[in-house]
Amino acid sequence: MTIDTDEETPIDEQVLKNGLHCIGKTFNNARHAFLSLSIPDSNLNSIKGLDKFKYLQNVDVSGNNLVSLKLLGSIKHLIKLNASNNKLRFTFDFLPPANLEWVDYSGN
Repeated sequence: MTIDTDEETPIDEQVLKNGLHCIGKTFNNARHAFLSLSIPDSNLNSIKGLDKFKYLQNVDVSGNNLVSLKLLGSIKHLIKLNASNNKLRFTFDFLPPANLEWVDYSGN
């Protein structure tokens, strides 16, 4: 029997569905996309699966058990990130996008 590591466990699909909100146009107005995700206090160990939503601008993953945010490197339109009250080892273990304006890492 093998045990998945925290990094391999994707976010539960229902948690993602419940947390996605604010639909808007993509940067080139080609289609609609979710712009915000709010999944605080969801007992997350990983953000695997979040990288599918590459047009997110606001992400709230506060109050979870996250130790890494590496997958956020693929979200190039991120403006606001709340990752407070997790177990992060490094604040920026991903390349932050150019438009990132606000980050909360308090309580890590």
